[in-house]
Parts: sequence; C-alpha cells; structure tokens
Amino acid sequence: MHAESSGIWSDMLNSNPADDGSNQGIIPTDEQVISQDLVHPDRSNVPNSIVAGYHRMLEDRIRQGWTCDLVTITFNRVKGSPEVKRRRMIDDVILLYSRLVTRTTRKPRRADVDQLPLFIGAVDFPVFKHDRTLGPQTYQNDGLHVHLLVALPPYTRLREPLANHVRNNPMVYMGDGTSIQNVHFEPVTDFGLRLVDYVFKAVTNHRVDYDDGVIVLPRSRRELT
Repeated sequence: MHAESSGIWSDMLNSNPADDGSNQGIIPTDEQVISQDLVHPDRSNVPNSIVAGYHRMLEDRIRQGWTCDLVTITFNRVKGSPEVKRRRMIDDVILLYSRLVTRTTRKPRRADVDQLPLFIGAVDFPVFKHDRTLGPQTYQNDGLHVHLLVALPPYTRLREPLANHVRNNPMVYMGDGTSIQNVHFEPVTDFGLRLVDYVFKAVTNHRVDYDDGVIVLPRSRRELT
C-alpha cells in the first residue's frame, strides 16, 4: 500500500487508464515549485532552471518522507558514436525504470504520480574527483555514465531497501537486453543544491544538450509497462 499524499506540484495528464498512452504524460504543473522552463526550457537559462526547479521537486518529496539515493549507472561497452551511446544508455535507464516500477507500485499505469518512483538525472562525463564519495569512477565507453537522484515514496511493495533489491536481482536490472554493467547507490542524508548541481554538471557546463542528456521518469505511460 502507499501513503496518501497531496501531490501539490504534479498531475497526471489525461489519466484515462484505458488509453494506450501514446499521447499521455506525467509532468509537473505547480508554478510555485517548478516552472515551465523545465518542460520547455529556455536554453539561455537551462542551468538555473534545472538545478533550482529539480531541487525543489525533490525537496518537496523528501519532506513528505520519501527516501532518496544518488545512483551512478555504468554500462558495458556500447558501440557507436557518442550520440548513439547516450541514446542507448538513456533507453536502458528507461527499461530499468519500467522494471522497477512494477515491483514498487501495484498497477502503476493507474497510480497517482505521487505514488511512483521518481528518477531525475543526466548523462555525465568522467572528471577527476577530489571527493570520491560521490560515486565510482568509470572508464568504459570513454567514461560516459549516468547519474540519477532516485526518490521512493514512504510505502512501496518492496520489502527491503532499494539498493539491496537491485543488488539481489541483478538479472532483472543488469541483464536480459540491457547494457547496464553496474548500479551504484549512495544514500542521500544531506540533500541540497550542491548534489543536484553535481548530477547535472554535464548539462549546466554545456557539455551535453538538455534534450540529449536529461532523464526524468516517469515521463509517459510507455515507461509504466
């Protein structure tokens, strides 16, 4: 069962469960929490918009008792150009989400958005890390990897912490048609803007375009099946 929550900053558009979902989406709508810049971002203001807006988005849920983990996903060798690699990695994260949501939420296609796991993150490039507690260093695929802030509601179908669940089910999340090599968890105990900025640094530093590198799930009903 799931705790009831007000869902003050989000809504499900056209939430007819019988629809095939081809034009369905789950997007934030409360202007006091997240602006339209996050849905249709002004490229000149992307850094400020994504860091401040997504920080508020996560902070609101954490205040409601959600847990949050910093997740670093690395991948087996992916062939192709950097653009092809990024697309494959994002597709694999979407696949991971679709497998996870059925294990955390009963009937996810019909659930309110505030009952669903939330993934917010971006692809990233390797940098020299003075602080190695922020995640493992990676060199596969020229170091290209994904950072996510993963938030779970207070009550889910899981009977163990998320990190343990993923670790205990490697063939679900790191096998069978996915290039994911490892999923590394760091529990978030001190949530703040610095952490969100870290996750989005490749986008805020203009090393990857917003549309090509940002991951926010769920984004449509296709991710819930």
